[in-house]
Amino acid sequence: MRRSFATGLAAAGIALLCVVRAQANDTLNVGTAAQSLMFVPLDLGISAGIYAREGLDVRKTDFSGAAKLNQGLAAGAMDVGLGGGTDFSFQVKGTPTKTVAGIIVSAADFGLTVGEGITSPAQLKGKRIGVSQNGTLTYWMAREFARSQGWGPEGVVPVSVGGENANHIAALLTGGIAASMWHVEIGMTLAQQKRGRVLLNAESFIPGFLANTASASDRLIAERPDVLRRFLKAWFESVDYMLGHEDETIAAAVQSSGIEAGLLREAYEGETGAWSRTGRISPEQLVQIARAITDMGLVKSQPDLAPYYDPRFLPAEASAKAVR
Repeated sequence: MRRSFATGLAAAGIALLCVVRAQANDTLNVGTAAQSLMFVPLDLGISAGIYAREGLDVRKTDFSGAAKLNQGLAAGAMDVGLGGGTDFSFQVKGTPTKTVAGIIVSAADFGLTVGEGITSPAQLKGKRIGVSQNGTLTYWMAREFARSQGWGPEGVVPVSVGGENANHIAALLTGGIAASMWHVEIGMTLAQQKRGRVLLNAESFIPGFLANTASASDRLIAERPDVLRRFLKAWFESVDYMLGHEDETIAAAVQSSGIEAGLLREAYEGETGAWSRTGRISPEQLVQIARAITDMGLVKSQPDLAPYYDPRFLPAEASAKAVR
């Protein structure tokens, strides 16, 4: 009886310890600018318990576009935002955040998707190109595409259709736009249905672009810097885990995006080099982003972005792992 009592007491103690540990986890509200394969390390890290092992209770919210994500950060509803490289413009304008890591160092997840009838980039001159919102990363990419064709940045007409895959597909199929500057998964979806395809990958006309970054609220930086360090450590551990567990990654992406596994597997296999392994942002990348947000008219003159980049919270071991 004493042994049974002792065993029960020990079990109760272990259960209590687990409850205490769970209660001790720090809550972190993390927003993304859109549902995308690019942000799947967040979903995968949550489901695999990687963030929990760092004592974090990460709560994810998907926004439809960079503007809404940054509104959430400014309002204090979000602690961390995963968005576009051009989100530096919000910080220049006074949003109380700092960029703390580069997370996607390639534009390979973006491309020009077209419906039937478009077979050449030349056919898109002067045409309407779907983007998430004016003044966002995809808006700038559409203008850079036009510039790369020799038409100048006004050579196409960017049209805001929102930050959801379904909106871009619907606008294409109804003729509201001639092409969509959005995630390549929609082009793969239309190709499978024989109703469209990816005409050009964005990496072909803006190589090596810092497509996505992580930003943290000034409040998080000032009041809970260790939480931010643990989040970034877990993010890069999740990237490592993702690159070594393709099946688990595809399953997490299917759940978060609703896109079928075959299409996501194709995107995954073509974009594994896009995820930064260090989080470091080079001075050259900052200059390119500064030019982008100036070209878009988001700021009046080309700014120095160094004051808006705070790399102090990146894990030291990440810098020794890989080439990016």
